[in-house]
Amino acid sequence: MASAAQRTPFASDAEAIAWCARLRRSSLFRRRSAFAELARVFQSAPAPESINGTTDIGMVAAPLGLPVDALVRCFFNTGFWLHKKFDADERRGINGFARWFRVLAPAAFPGGKFRLAADRLWGVRFANERTESLVFPGKEVFTIDYRSPETTLPMRAAVDEAVQISPNVSLCLGLAAARGRAVALLWFTLARSEIRADRAA
Repeated sequence: MASAAQRTPFASDAEAIAWCARLRRSSLFRRRSAFAELARVFQSAPAPESINGTTDIGMVAAPLGLPVDALVRCFFNTGFWLHKKFDADERRGINGFARWFRVLAPAAFPGGKFRLAADRLWGVRFANERTESLVFPGKEVFTIDYRSPETTLPMRAAVDEAVQISPNVSLCLGLAAARGRAVALLWFTLARSEIRADRAA
């Protein structure tokens, strides 16, 4: 979480959730203004000192054109990708998927190691650190970094950048980074506890 001296754009999680829900809708029809607003809030928010424990993933929008956005929304609506679990001490984490995804996981993430625990499938590990943004020069962000030879091949160019927009909600930008360039793929949220920014009314 951000330090006490750093102010988040939204004082409450409810405000952040409502804003994310509004941007999720408006990005379908007023894409330029919606993505400009996402970028503005992202740049104004502090990077969390750390994230610890399990968070829920909520999609906001995909900036690679409306057809891609619609396809990504369909994937997320299946509920296959649910969580990111962080270990602040180790500065590492792992992704949580729906139990039914175990049938598709070997094809989606070849060579990845997965384990079942209760009703969740866990796999696709990442590392964490605070560093400068790849797309907003001079902006400090919290990174969720998959760029390791040990990572399953489809994720080896992936890195997510996160900032804290309310006490328990982070806004994240998913990137594909290679050869010094970064392409924005997805805006999404990470919410602690039972908060689900993508399901707000």
